[in-house]
Amino acid sequence: MIKMRSIWTDKMYWELAKELGQLHDPDSDMRIFPTIRDGLIFAACLGYQIDTTATLDKNSESEDVQVNVWEQNNDDALINLIGIGKTKSLDILQDDNDLDQCRIFEDYIHGGLSKIKLWQIDNPGNLFDAILLGLHKENILPEDEQIVDTPIEF
Repeated sequence: MIKMRSIWTDKMYWELAKELGQLHDPDSDMRIFPTIRDGLIFAACLGYQIDTTATLDKNSESEDVQVNVWEQNNDDALINLIGIGKTKSLDILQDDNDLDQCRIFEDYIHGGLSKIKLWQIDNPGNLFDAILLGLHKENILPEDEQIVDTPIEF
C-alpha cells in the first residue's frame, strides 16, 4: 500500500504550478485546473506520457501540497498507477516495498513542469495556448483533431 506523504515541488516551478491552478479556458472562462493539486496531476501525467522525469534536489527550496489534500481527494490511486507504470510491477504496492511512490510521482511532476516551462518559453504570452501548442508538438493532441460540441442529453 502507498506510504502517502506531502508532495514537494521545486521552488523554481512553484510559480508555474500556481499559474496552472489559475489557468482559464479563454473561450468559456472555465478554470482548467481548479487547484494547484490538479495542475500538478496534469504535470505528472504529462511527464509520464512523454517519459520525462526530473528529480527534486534535496538542497533546493521547495513548496508542498500537504498529505491531507492528496488523501481527501483519493489521489493515491493515480500515484499508485504511475508507480506501477514506472516499475512495471505490482510489487510497488507491497507493504514491505522500499520504493517511494510519492518520489516517483514528484519526479514526473518535475518532468512535466519542465516541459511546460519550455513550451512557455517557446510560446510566450498565453500559457493555455503554449500548452496546446506543446501538446500538438508532442503529438499528444493531434493538430487536425476536430472538437465537436455535441450536447449531452439526459
